[in-house]
Amino acid sequence: MICFFVADLHGRPARYRRLLRAARAERPAAIFLGGDLLPHMAAARSSDGGHFVEAVLQPTFASLAATMMNAAEVLYTGLGRTPPGRVVAEADGCTLVATALGSKAMLVALGANREEVLRGVEEMTAEIRDAMAAKV
Repeated sequence: MICFFVADLHGRPARYRRLLRAARAERPAAIFLGGDLLPHMAAARSSDGGHFVEAVLQPTFASLAATMMNAAEVLYTGLGRTPPGRVVAEADGCTLVATALGSKAMLVALGANREEVLRGVEEMTAEIRDAMAAKV
Protein backbone atom coordinates (compact mmCIF):
# COMPACT_ATOMS: atom_id res chain seq x y z
CA MET A 1 0.00 0.00 0.00
CA ILE A 2 1.34 3.44 -0.95
CA CYS A 3 0.90 6.37 1.47
CA PHE A 4 2.19 9.93 1.20
CA PHE A 5 3.35 12.20 4.01
CA VAL A 6 3.58 15.86 3.09
CA ALA A 7 4.66 18.86 5.16
CA ASP A 8 6.14 22.31 4.76
CA LEU A 9 4.18 23.30 1.66
CA HIS A 10 4.03 26.85 3.09
CA GLY A 11 1.19 27.88 0.81
CA ARG A 12 3.23 27.63 -2.37
CA PRO A 13 0.90 26.71 -5.26
CA ALA A 14 3.71 24.96 -7.18
CA ARG A 15 4.22 22.56 -4.27
CA TYR A 16 0.49 21.79 -4.19
CA ARG A 17 0.53 21.15 -7.95
CA ARG A 18 3.47 18.74 -7.52
CA LEU A 19 1.53 16.94 -4.77
CA LEU A 20 -1.50 16.58 -7.07
CA ARG A 21 0.62 15.26 -9.94
CA ALA A 22 2.26 12.71 -7.65
CA ALA A 23 -1.08 11.66 -6.14
CA ARG A 24 -2.61 11.16 -9.60
CA ALA A 25 0.39 9.13 -10.74
CA GLU A 26 0.88 6.99 -7.64
CA ARG A 27 -2.74 6.73 -6.38
CA PRO A 28 -1.83 6.60 -2.66
CA ALA A 29 -4.24 4.96 -0.24
CA ALA A 30 -3.73 7.90 2.14
CA ILE A 31 -2.15 11.32 2.17
CA PHE A 32 -1.01 12.57 5.55
CA LEU A 33 -0.60 16.33 5.89
CA GLY A 34 2.04 17.10 8.50
CA GLY A 35 1.70 20.84 8.92
CA ASP A 36 2.98 24.18 7.68
CA LEU A 37 0.50 24.07 4.82
CA LEU A 38 -0.51 27.73 4.81
CA PRO A 39 1.50 30.75 3.72
CA HIS A 40 2.78 33.29 6.19
CA MET A 41 0.26 36.05 6.85
CA ALA A 42 2.10 38.52 4.59
CA ALA A 43 1.88 36.04 1.70
CA ALA A 44 -1.67 34.85 2.38
CA ARG A 45 -2.88 36.14 -0.99
CA SER A 46 -2.20 33.93 -3.98
CA SER A 47 -0.46 35.20 -7.11
CA ASP A 48 -3.77 35.46 -8.99
CA GLY A 49 -5.12 37.94 -6.43
CA GLY A 50 -7.54 35.52 -4.77
CA HIS A 51 -7.34 34.44 -1.18
CA PHE A 52 -5.10 31.40 -0.68
CA VAL A 53 -7.84 29.16 0.73
CA GLU A 54 -10.25 29.77 -2.15
CA ALA A 55 -7.63 29.97 -4.88
CA VAL A 56 -5.32 27.12 -3.87
CA LEU A 57 -6.53 24.97 -0.97
CA GLN A 58 -10.12 24.36 -2.04
CA PRO A 59 -9.34 23.17 -5.58
CA THR A 60 -6.32 21.22 -4.34
CA PHE A 61 -8.27 19.38 -1.66
CA ALA A 62 -11.15 18.75 -4.07
CA SER A 63 -8.71 17.17 -6.51
CA LEU A 64 -7.03 15.19 -3.72
CA ALA A 65 -10.41 13.96 -2.53
CA ALA A 66 -11.26 12.78 -6.05
CA THR A 67 -7.94 10.96 -6.21
CA MET A 68 -8.60 9.35 -2.80
CA MET A 69 -12.08 8.21 -3.89
CA ASN A 70 -10.63 6.66 -7.04
CA ALA A 71 -7.87 4.94 -5.06
CA ALA A 72 -10.41 3.64 -2.54
CA GLU A 73 -12.54 2.26 -5.36
CA VAL A 74 -9.55 0.44 -6.89
CA LEU A 75 -8.50 -0.94 -3.48
CA TYR A 76 -11.97 -2.15 -2.48
CA THR A 77 -12.71 -3.61 -5.91
CA GLY A 78 -9.37 -5.43 -5.82
CA LEU A 79 -10.40 -6.95 -2.49
CA GLY A 80 -13.75 -8.01 -3.94
CA ARG A 81 -15.71 -5.52 -1.84
CA THR A 82 -18.16 -2.79 -2.69
CA PRO A 83 -16.34 0.56 -3.07
CA PRO A 84 -17.01 3.07 -0.29
CA GLY A 85 -19.58 5.79 -0.80
CA ARG A 86 -17.42 8.28 1.04
CA VAL A 87 -13.90 8.85 2.30
CA VAL A 88 -13.22 10.74 5.53
CA ALA A 89 -9.77 12.15 6.29
CA GLU A 90 -9.17 13.69 9.71
CA ALA A 91 -6.46 15.71 11.40
CA ASP A 92 -6.40 17.75 14.58
CA GLY A 93 -9.23 20.24 14.24
CA CYS A 94 -10.03 19.47 10.60
CA THR A 95 -12.17 16.93 8.74
CA LEU A 96 -12.32 16.39 4.97
CA VAL A 97 -15.19 14.34 3.57
CA ALA A 98 -15.55 13.21 -0.05
CA THR A 99 -18.88 11.62 -0.93
CA ALA A 100 -19.73 10.00 -4.25
CA LEU A 101 -22.84 11.39 -5.93
CA GLY A 102 -22.77 9.16 -8.98
CA SER A 103 -20.25 7.97 -11.50
CA LYS A 104 -19.01 11.46 -12.37
CA ALA A 105 -19.86 13.66 -9.40
CA MET A 106 -18.80 14.07 -5.82
CA LEU A 107 -19.27 16.44 -2.92
CA VAL A 108 -16.20 17.52 -0.96
CA ALA A 109 -16.41 19.34 2.37
CA LEU A 110 -13.68 20.56 4.69
CA GLY A 111 -14.32 21.96 8.15
CA ALA A 112 -13.21 22.20 11.75
CA ASN A 113 -16.18 20.53 13.45
CA ARG A 114 -16.34 16.84 12.48
CA GLU A 115 -19.98 16.31 13.43
CA GLU A 116 -21.13 19.45 11.60
CA VAL A 117 -19.18 18.50 8.47
CA LEU A 118 -20.58 14.96 8.45
CA ARG A 119 -24.14 16.14 9.15
CA GLY A 120 -23.88 18.85 6.49
CA VAL A 121 -22.52 16.40 3.92
CA GLU A 122 -25.33 13.93 4.65
CA GLU A 123 -28.00 16.64 4.27
CA MET A 124 -26.49 18.10 1.11
CA THR A 125 -25.91 14.65 -0.41
CA ALA A 126 -29.57 13.73 0.14
CA GLU A 127 -30.75 17.01 -1.42
CA ILE A 128 -28.42 16.69 -4.41
CA ARG A 129 -29.40 13.07 -5.03
CA ASP A 130 -33.10 14.02 -4.82
CA ALA A 131 -32.53 16.83 -7.34
CA MET A 132 -30.59 14.50 -9.65
CA ALA A 133 -33.33 11.88 -9.47
CA ALA A 134 -36.01 14.45 -10.24
CA LYS A 135 -34.25 15.44 -13.48
CA VAL A 136 -34.14 11.84 -14.76
